[in-house]
Amino acid sequence: MAIFGGRSKGVCCLTIDNLGEAAEIGEGSWPSERPVGRHFTLSVVQRLLGSLEVHKLTATFFIEAMNAELYPELLREIVDRGHEVGCHAWQHERWNTLSRSAERSVLARSTRAFRDLAVEPVGFRPPGGQITAHTPELLRELGYRYHSPAGSRAGIADGLAVIPFEWRMVDAFFYASSFAGLRERYRSAPVERPASVEVAECLLDPIRDAAASRSQATVVFHPLLLREPAAFEAFEHVLAGIDELVAHGRLECLTMAAYAERLLTSTGTPVTPLVDEATWATA
Repeated sequence: MAIFGGRSKGVCCLTIDNLGEAAEIGEGSWPSERPVGRHFTLSVVQRLLGSLEVHKLTATFFIEAMNAELYPELLREIVDRGHEVGCHAWQHERWNTLSRSAERSVLARSTRAFRDLAVEPVGFRPPGGQITAHTPELLRELGYRYHSPAGSRAGIADGLAVIPFEWRMVDAFFYASSFAGLRERYRSAPVERPASVEVAECLLDPIRDAAASRSQATVVFHPLLLREPAAFEAFEHVLAGIDELVAHGRLECLTMAAYAERLLTSTGTPVTPLVDEATWATA
């Protein structure tokens, strides 16, 4: 987390990662005989859109661009409700394993699919949390303004805003088996089945810290996990906590794009972002 421009309030960027079956198709785990276009996460996204509306909060949805073909109406609805759609690759490709040519191809295809829906992505979150040495150049060529890798300090690098997320600020950190290694790395005593309030409070503590220090925090949720009642309860508890901080004038809830523009247009000395090489993804 970092302070920029002498703000009188902290900033929270609320983000939602993944949609539908794109990641499963990409990793080859989606059965060939199973139809596409009817994934359960659609109803989950509708629920969370309703919760966001209740609390009058905006979010950034990092979505695999394949969904521009599978679920165009939902993507349009997300934008029409005042939220941001960012790029999360085509089929959740593990980004730091791609060659330069593959990376260019996936980014160009993904960006074109969003733009065909009149959705203009300006932000990119790499699946797995890591970019490559070529990512900033390719993003600039396609008109992007920021990217969001794993890390702990926002700033400016390579002509782009960099708005990282901390692994401890991801709901999957507490639930997903693939995050076991990260739990061991960042928690001295991992809880195998944490209660919803416990998860919510773990996610809210850094947001409260950002409000107190007038810095910025990014929190990440996954519709795939929010299907479970306890996980959705934790999500709503976090929204209520953010809502309370906003109501008391201690916090702003901004889309990633809005925060990126604040960083890029700041007249202060640019801050070097701090990124994290740890990842849940394995080759």
